[in-house]
Amino acid sequence: MGRKSAKQKQKNKADRPPALALADVGPKERYQHGDVIERRETIQAGVKGARVLTVSMIDRYRHKKQITVKQSDAALKLRADWEMAGRQMAVTGTYGQAGQGNPEMSDMAALASARYVKATRAVGVELSPILVHVALLDGSASDWARGRGDIPQSGIAVLRLALDALARHYGLT
Repeated sequence: MGRKSAKQKQKNKADRPPALALADVGPKERYQHGDVIERRETIQAGVKGARVLTVSMIDRYRHKKQITVKQSDAALKLRADWEMAGRQMAVTGTYGQAGQGNPEMSDMAALASARYVKATRAVGVELSPILVHVALLDGSASDWARGRGDIPQSGIAVLRLALDALARHYGLT
């Protein structure tokens, strides 16, 4: 077998896929939304990756240390039950009649729904609306307070009270 010429080596090199010059860090618009993004080195030399740390409002409040870890865990537990119960807004429409509910709810979804109802009742009718607004619908506490005609800064204090009650209900405190 003969040796490859310089032209053949160059051609073979051109046929190979290029090495990644940059890791996928998302579009520049992603950085305009106030999300906390961690940049870290990857195993490839000189390439940095990015990871969004604050996906929801609860994550943002926890990252800013405006709520405790136990409060955040309680909110995430409530959200998990809410999603498992199928209570989130539908993304697509349905051809069925409106307001019929889901007659074929699975046992797991029914149990999650019961846990969600029990948790919101334990928190009370005064505090459960802010939990729904922030933990489930991903709104801000200040927007919730503003919508009620209160000063926006009072929203985070009410959220802390609601999350404390929820953490007590879940036995996290």
